[in-house]
Amino acid sequence: MPPVQSPRITILGSGFAALTAVRELRRQGVAAPITVISPDDALTYLPSLIWIPAGLRAGADLRVPLGGFFAKHGVVHHRARVEGVSDGGRTVRTSAGPVANDMLLIASGGRYIRKLPGIDHAAIPCEGVAAAEGIRDRLAALKGGTIAVGFAANPQEPSAVRGGPMFEFLFGIDTLLRRQGRRAAFDLVFFNPSQ
Repeated sequence: MPPVQSPRITILGSGFAALTAVRELRRQGVAAPITVISPDDALTYLPSLIWIPAGLRAGADLRVPLGGFFAKHGVVHHRARVEGVSDGGRTVRTSAGPVANDMLLIASGGRYIRKLPGIDHAAIPCEGVAAAEGIRDRLAALKGGTIAVGFAANPQEPSAVRGGPMFEFLFGIDTLLRRQGRRAAFDLVFFNPSQ
């Protein structure tokens, strides 16, 4: 009888879901080879984006290197962007070449819906460090005016409201402007889909 091969597990992404999957697989005793495919071998700690516009954190502060985590859990990191899958998911096509697998877990995170009218003129801070830094830079350049902060609902799931970080951004901006002595020059407006 031929020896039984361990399945090759491939995980797309290096965020919370992907890292939790790695940890849970190893906790359950899965010894199979695991390859994580992502453009970077670091986690960006997105919950701390709220501190960037107020200057309390820099983008580099939110970067958590994953080399130690990968070594501890016996993970091979394939630094690349995913371009697609083929062969029923058994091959992941990447910017650095194909990666074969026996099991594929897609844990690459979500995307923001940009279908709302006018959204192309909005800064979405939860998109990442660059967006939060852009807000920081815009705030520093403004002399006064109206700043609108809010969120919209998913038209496919209107009962779900996910606006928590926007409250934090709003209060952080208010506090920043007060500390700078500029609050009186601004109107802060909050909007949301609630009735």
